[in-house]
Amino acid sequence: MGETMAVEAYGEEALRADAEACYELAAARAYLYTLFHKVLGGEPTTELLAAIGSEATAQAVGELAREDDTLASFAAFAGGVGDRAEDAAFVEEAQEEFARFFEGPAEPPAYPWEGPYLTRETMVFQPNTLAVRAAYADYGLQVRRLKHIPDDHVSIMAAFMADLSERAEAALRAGDFDQGHDLVAAMYRFSQEHMATWLPEYAAQSLHVTKAVLYPQVIHALRSLVQLDGVFLGETLAWLDEVGPRRLSEVTDDAVTVKAAALDDATAKLHGLRLRGLEDNELIASPR
Repeated sequence: MGETMAVEAYGEEALRADAEACYELAAARAYLYTLFHKVLGGEPTTELLAAIGSEATAQAVGELAREDDTLASFAAFAGGVGDRAEDAAFVEEAQEEFARFFEGPAEPPAYPWEGPYLTRETMVFQPNTLAVRAAYADYGLQVRRLKHIPDDHVSIMAAFMADLSERAEAALRAGDFDQGHDLVAAMYRFSQEHMATWLPEYAAQSLHVTKAVLYPQVIHALRSLVQLDGVFLGETLAWLDEVGPRRLSEVTDDAVTVKAAALDDATAKLHGLRLRGLEDNELIASPR
C-alpha cells in the first residue's frame, strides 16, 4: 500500500489496488485485535487455542508479518498452539498460566493495566483510567462492569481497537469518507496515547516467568501489532487525505477481496466465542 500511496494522481486501477490493500489490512487488524481481546480477557479453551492456530490467524498475521520479525515468529508459534489445542495437558497449562497472569492470588508477572506503567503505582483506577473511559464514551461504548473493572485493562483496550477497526472498515467500504477518516484518526490517537506508551514494558515484564506457555508470546505479538499500527494508521490517514471523499466513493464494496471477506467472517466467528471471565473485560453500548 505504501508504494502506491506516493502516486500523485490516481487512475482507477491504482485507486482500486490501494483500496483492496487497505481493506485487507483493516480486516487483518480487526481480526487480530478481536483475537487478542479474547486471549487476554478470558480463560483459554480448546476452541480458543484452535482459533489461535487457525488459517485465519495465519492469514491475518501474514498481512503484517512482512514488516515485523516478532509477528513472523508469532505466526509459527500460533500454528503450534493450534496443533496442541486438543491436548488436555496443554490446555491445562495454558489455563494455569492465564490464572497467574490475570487472576492471582499471587502478584502477576506483569500488570495488565496501563496505569502502573505511567505512575509506578500498582493501584487501579488511576487518572489515566478516566481518559481511557472517555475515549470509549466518545464512540458510544463503556466497560460492561463499569467502575468495577479497570477500563485500561489490556483486553478491553484490544476490544476497543477491534470495534473501531470493524467500524472503520465498514465505513470506508461504503465510501463514507468522513466517518472512516474519523475512526482511523481515533484509532491512531488511542494506539499512540494509551497502548504504545506501556505495551513494550508490559511485554518485557511478561518474560519474567520460568516457562512461557502462551501469554508472553501473545503479549509480544500485540505489542508488535500496536507498533505497526502507528505506521499503518498514519499511512491510511495520508492516503485518505490524498484520495479525498469523491474518489473514495468510487471504490466501495466491489473492491473487497476474497481475503478480506474471509477474515471478516472469521472475526464474526470469534465474536461468538464465550470464555470464562471474558464478561469482565467486554465493552457494551453506553446507555443513551
